[in-house]
Amino acid sequence: MFALYYDEIFYSGVARLQKRLPIGRVELQSMFGFGKFASFLFLPPHIGQSGAAFFLEPHVRRLRERHCTSPFYATTANGVNRLNFAKLHGASALRAPHRMQLCAACSAEDFKIIGETFWRRSHQLPGAAVCWKHNTQLFETPHSNSPSTRFLLHDANDVWTDAFQPVQLCNDSPSKLMLAVQLRDLLQGRYQGQYRTRALQMGFERKAGIPDFDKLEAEITAFFGADYLSEIGATLLPGAQGNWTRLLSSPKQRRLLHSTYHALFEAFLQSKSPKQAVYANGPWRCPLPVDHGSERYPVKVLSQRRERGILVATATCSCGTAFTTRGGQTDRDVAPSISTISKIGPKLASRICSEIKGGKTKRQTAAALHIPFNAVVRGLAMAKSAALSAASFGRTEN
Repeated sequence: MFALYYDEIFYSGVARLQKRLPIGRVELQSMFGFGKFASFLFLPPHIGQSGAAFFLEPHVRRLRERHCTSPFYATTANGVNRLNFAKLHGASALRAPHRMQLCAACSAEDFKIIGETFWRRSHQLPGAAVCWKHNTQLFETPHSNSPSTRFLLHDANDVWTDAFQPVQLCNDSPSKLMLAVQLRDLLQGRYQGQYRTRALQMGFERKAGIPDFDKLEAEITAFFGADYLSEIGATLLPGAQGNWTRLLSSPKQRRLLHSTYHALFEAFLQSKSPKQAVYANGPWRCPLPVDHGSERYPVKVLSQRRERGILVATATCSCGTAFTTRGGQTDRDVAPSISTISKIGPKLASRICSEIKGGKTKRQTAAALHIPFNAVVRGLAMAKSAALSAASFGRTEN
């Protein structure tokens, strides 16, 4: 009886069947009844456009979802159809493995439990270097996963015997384990996405709502290692607009990228502890260097909201200035930083004028008071307008 184990790739089951029942290509095609059997038998991306027609037939859905790598690609593309099949499986700079891989720990467990081992689809995914379950390095066998015109299939049990049970080499790279876990999650249909928003939430923000890709890509390269990214074809070039990190942040582009790029981004984001953006219970200190008298906490109310995933709060101080702050502040004795100023109070305008009269430039004043440059310009204009109004009122009185 032709039966497949959990997570066993279709290739593995047919190889085992071919070993037990001496059959060749003609018999296999006769048994399964499909002219494109050779295409379906092997792993993507070796399934060409010609094999897509058979691969996508409704009656092979169960086999496709449980014993092929199709779900790994379909998860990030919202499904696989005849139009995007070949592109998703082949059109990528990513270097897919060319050899079948085994986990020594998994195979050892298999022999203890079921008396034989098999090829797991989760071990054949592009980028998989370690076992997601045991965190051991995958053993690369000498057998290619490319199609064989003579149907020379290799049973995993023979490979295990020939390899004399390879040593279980532990993996010392947390990044490779996290990537292996994310690869399997995509295979299981688990996909989170929203990379742009999550990157902003973690502090990779160049300015309001704009990711700091240079910083993000530098940290991703440091996390995985430049050599490993180069080995799998996922190198990030400094400042390059075509980097996969930037394309994944685009709703239009991300569905066309190879799923391993998604797994790389997801593994990195999972490695970063999300910064829980919150504000401590009020009232709060005012970030403006103006005289608040004896009032230690002049900011009484913060109206909080989220913009593009970032926590934003607006406040009006008792000094008369209304401002916006971003990113949270867990200590109320530390004044929140000012993002924008919507209303300039008289005390702030007076302090701006004082700094300018003291010889500072507008930019130096903005830096000294920790306020935006345009607030300095508006404060000076406000003071000038007030002076003109006072002069006009004086002439009227005279």
